[in-house]
This record gives sequence, structure tokens and C-alpha cells, in this order.
Amino acid sequence: MEHWVNSAVFYHIYPLGFCGCPEYNPGGEPVQRLEKLREWIPHLKELGVNALYLGPVCQSVKHGYDTTDYYQIDCRLGDVDSFAALCDTLHENGIRVMLDGVFNHVGREFWAFRDVREKGQSSPYCGWFQNLNFGGGSPMGDPFWYESWGGHYELVKLNLKNPEVRDHLLGAVGMWMDRFHIDGLRLDAADCVDFDFFRALKHYTKSRDPEFWLMGEIIHGDYARWANPEMLDSVTNYECWKGNWSAHNSKNYFEIAHSLNRQFGPGGIYRGLCLYNFTENHDVDRLASTLTDPALLENVYTLLYTMPGVPSIYYGGEWAVEGKRTPHSDVVLRPCLELADMEQRDQGLCRHLSTLSRIRRAFPALAVGDYENMVIKNEQLIFRRATPEQRIYVLFNLSHQEFGLEFHHNEPVLQDVLNGDEIYHNDGGRTWVVMPPCSAKILVGAPDRFTWQAEEPVPEPQAEVPAPQAEEPTPQPEPAADAGRVLVLLAHPSGDSLNAAMAKAAADALRTNGYGVWFHDLCAEGFDPVMPAAEAAGRLSQDPLVLQYQEELKQADGIVVIHPNWWGQPPAILTGWLDRVLREGEAYALPKAGEAPAPLLKARAALVFNTSNTPAPVEDAAYGDPLQRIWQNCVFGLLALPAFDRCLFRPVAGSTPEQRTGWLGEVAAMVSAYFPKKRRK
Repeated sequence: MEHWVNSAVFYHIYPLGFCGCPEYNPGGEPVQRLEKLREWIPHLKELGVNALYLGPVCQSVKHGYDTTDYYQIDCRLGDVDSFAALCDTLHENGIRVMLDGVFNHVGREFWAFRDVREKGQSSPYCGWFQNLNFGGGSPMGDPFWYESWGGHYELVKLNLKNPEVRDHLLGAVGMWMDRFHIDGLRLDAADCVDFDFFRALKHYTKSRDPEFWLMGEIIHGDYARWANPEMLDSVTNYECWKGNWSAHNSKNYFEIAHSLNRQFGPGGIYRGLCLYNFTENHDVDRLASTLTDPALLENVYTLLYTMPGVPSIYYGGEWAVEGKRTPHSDVVLRPCLELADMEQRDQGLCRHLSTLSRIRRAFPALAVGDYENMVIKNEQLIFRRATPEQRIYVLFNLSHQEFGLEFHHNEPVLQDVLNGDEIYHNDGGRTWVVMPPCSAKILVGAPDRFTWQAEEPVPEPQAEVPAPQAEEPTPQPEPAADAGRVLVLLAHPSGDSLNAAMAKAAADALRTNGYGVWFHDLCAEGFDPVMPAAEAAGRLSQDPLVLQYQEELKQADGIVVIHPNWWGQPPAILTGWLDRVLREGEAYALPKAGEAPAPLLKARAALVFNTSNTPAPVEDAAYGDPLQRIWQNCVFGLLALPAFDRCLFRPVAGSTPEQRTGWLGEVAAMVSAYFPKKRRK
């Protein structure tokens, strides 16, 4: 099945610049600057844009690539709720959303790195950062050294082989998918990211949304190292970014024709990949400042829209906004633009891009067809895009003089859909075309003249999601929710404990995603964890609470257990619940001889381990892993129930209030990953 990206036209915005944000994050209450994007939606639709790539939106200190919190929107732009509403509006208008995934490095104010700076070797987060050691100082004056990105020590490289780091990042991605319904990620500095992390990211995202698109920022190298079935779907096509403008500047179409043939021609090394094509972005000079002949702007964009891959416009490019970077700053490439001001400029290029978008939507060969060079000259180029059903010939002339081009084909007629549907007839297996100066043609093969129109994108329906409930969850039955129900269990006598806060975070996340919740504090409800002899002998329980829990379990879509991580009363109560309620015939069925293994649980389950007073190094030395391994292998192994397939372990000893608050976000994100909102079809 064809992927949505094949029919996409991207629009790339650098939000902090687009919104005119302060250079440095002042903190404080969120300012809803990104709401200005709403007034741009009609303009995007007029351009034919159906996918929006937003640069970094997470909390940061300066430019967005120095992340301080993956679970919060930069307060210079807004907050999580306002951004979620904005994404919903974009989706309602048929515009998909792709965010920047900045996972190679964080800023020095990232909460875990700040903990290392404050506590030194006693910080539990020393292992979160690449090659951090206390054998010497850093250029930033720290009493330890760490690996940075590209020698920029304000950007601290993450240790992506650390399971806790991977869980933290994947949890953030899960939150973005569930809360914002994002459709893809652009992976920053992908050439520096651990390959195993990309494999884990792909498995995680594709298991939740098979159409989720992963695109990496790659400037040099063999793109197939990153874009392959195990890792990413696509990468940035910097080779053809340079080849496009350079061929027009040097009046040498051989340059771009060679690159396109190398990549996508017969035997091309990237056939089958949908690379991300662009003429400018937030890191390179504006096209209008790079192209030496403004008369060729339309040719450059026509090539962008007709070559293999997916085209992307960088905001302002449709009005030929200028800008060249300096040796020390990219700010001029990332301006604050006001739509009213832009509408006072020449709209000719906007109209051209709108036409190109309509043509791409109408003729699939431009999106998925094979590529073949037909005629190559210094100042003229013809290539063909073809599927078994359709053949399209794209012609360019960059000269300021008319030029006649002849090429061979087998089409009865060729119709120029870019220029008034002019017809060219087949003259003995060939056609002669006079190209005006600085022009392009898109000739579609057909039996005779035809009428056409673009397939207009249809906004995708959104799932209606009940508003989150602010009050404390209660064990009383709730009205049925469309998405289903989930059991949330904890056993802790202190209502203001960290466990209780985690349980509330889990329940709130479920309700936000549209689920009903059965919430039980087993300690408060008086559940007896000791199995009576009759139940041990196999007879049905007569305990009303057990019967209630079993009935709920039959209907539940999942279980979330908030489990203290020590040997004592609360774990005993929860383990007793597992023993008395998760019984064969109720929650699982063991396979009979010769049968394939049956699903053990009727409901998918998630387990949160929490609050150990044993220092992690002691646990590592004694057990080879934190206590979650003991519980998973011993307790649930004895039950023959590998039921709980995800553990989140955080040692409370020595933790700060800020860290504990951050764990609540991790719990909510993990729960949302198991029980997401209904996805758009």
C-alpha cells in the first residue's frame, strides 16, 4: 500500500524564529506565540501543503536543539494543551504533523545533567551521558568531562545505550504520538545517533502506528546506512539540494542529472527510498540569496516537485525571502514572518508552487514513478517519470534564449499540464518542443487531450476524546468509554505517597485518552491477599471483592499496577491480588499439548515498579539488575505469567522533588504508549 508521504508536500517552520521568540528562554508562564500558525493554515492549504515539519518545540534554553525537558512545550511557544489543540486543528485541515526529534544531545540545563553538575559522582544520572568521567574538567568549567556534539560543549551527548535514557526518550515519543497525534519525526544529527537506538525507535513507533514516518538529518555518506528496513524510512537529500541550485548557477544540468541518475535511475542506489528534498532549510542559506539568477527560481522549484522523493518548502521560500548565515549565527535564516506583510509581496512564486502541488496530486508518476534521463545538455534537461500506467516527461531550459528540444517517446500525444494544457503530437516516435527562456514543461502522455484536476486531500476524522478529569480517581464504576476500560491498582496506606501520585497520573492519562478507569487502592478497600484453602483447592472464590475484580478483569483492555519495590505489606497485597484474581480461566489459559501458545492475558498489561531504598549500585552488584528483574523473573515467573512486560524503575533514595515530579510524566507517557487514543485511519 502506498505510504502517505509519497503524496505529501511539506512545509518546514522553525517555530522559535517564526514566532519571534526571545533568544533565551526567560521561563515563567507560557506565552501562546505558536497560535499565530492558525492564521497561516489557509495559506498552507492554498499552497497544496499537506504535511507540516515543525522544528524543535520542546523546552530549551536557546535555539531549541538544547533540550531541557522532552515532555514540555517551550514556554516561549505555548504549552502542551495549546499545542495539542493546534495539532488537532492542523489534522482537521488535512495537514499531517512531523516534529524534530533531538535525541543525540541535550542542553546543559537538562534536568538530569543539572543533577550531575550538582551532585557529581553521587548523581544517579552519570550514566545518562556519553563518556562522562571525573578524570578531568570540561571546557565549561565542570569538574568532569563529557562528550559534546561537534565540540559545542553547551550540547551534551546522551548515552543512548543506557536503557533508562532510551525509555525516557521513547516515553516522550509515545506522549507526542498520543497527545499530539504526530505523524512522523525528523531525527536531528542522525549521523551521530546510535544505530541500535534507531532500531528501537522504529520498532516502537511502527508497532503503534505502521504509517509513522522517520526521517534523519544526514549531510554526507551513504544514505542507505540509515534509511533501510531496520532503521529510518528516509533521510535529507543534501546531495540533490546542492545539485539543484548549483546546476542552475553553473549552467550545468549534467550535475543534477548525474545525481538523480545515481540515486534513482536504472540501477540507482536509492530506488525505493522516498528521500526528503528541499531547496533551503534552517541551517543553509536561503535559495533567493544562493541562486545567482532570480529568473530560475521557478525552474528550481519545478525540479524539486518533479524529481523522486518528497518536496519541502521552507517558510518564506514561497516569497523568495533572502538570508545568508554568518560564521557565528543562523538567526537571519530563521526570521519572524507576519502573514499580512508577506501578502504584500509578489505572489507569483506562490501561485507556481500551488500549481506544482496540484500536478503532483493529480499524476502519481511524479510521486512514485521510476526515473530516467532522456536528454542532458548544459542548459537543457529532459527526464522521464514512469509507472506502468503513466509516463511523464519533464523539460527544462535555463538559458535566456529559446531552445528547441527533440526526444523520442511512444505516446500518442503529450499534454503540458504546467502551461495551459498545450498539446504536442507524436511525429514518427518523437516530438519537437520549443522551450521559452528560463522555463519548464511537464508533459503527460495520453491517448488524446484530457481534462484533469488534483485529488483534493480529505481531512481525516478525529476521535472524540473526553476531557481529563481533575478529581481523584474513585473505585466506583464509570460510564462506559468508547476506547474501553483499564484497571489501575495500587496498595499503599498513605494517600499522599509517591505511589498514589503515580497511580493518579496513570488514571489521568487513561481518561485523557478516552478510557474508563477502574481504580482500586487495595489496601483501602480491605482486600485480603491470603488465598483461602477453598480457592487453593480450585473452587471459585466467594469473596465479593475478588468476584468484582475478576468481572472487571474480563472486561478490561489492560492493567496498570503501581508497585512499591520492597518486601513488605503493599507488595504482599498486590502479589496476593495477582495470585487470587489472575487465575487460569479468568485471566489466562495455558496451552494444551500440541497447541500453539495461547495469549496469557485477555488484557495487555503494564507494570510500574517504584520506590526502592536500596541504592542502584548495590542492587546491580547483588542481582545484576535492579529489583524489577527479581520481581519479573521470580514472582511472576512462579505464576507462569510473564504478564507485565514493561517496568519503570526509579530509586527514591537521594532523589529530588523535581525528579519525582518528572517521573509522573514518565508514568503518564508509558501508560499512554500502552493505551493510546484512537488513531486516525
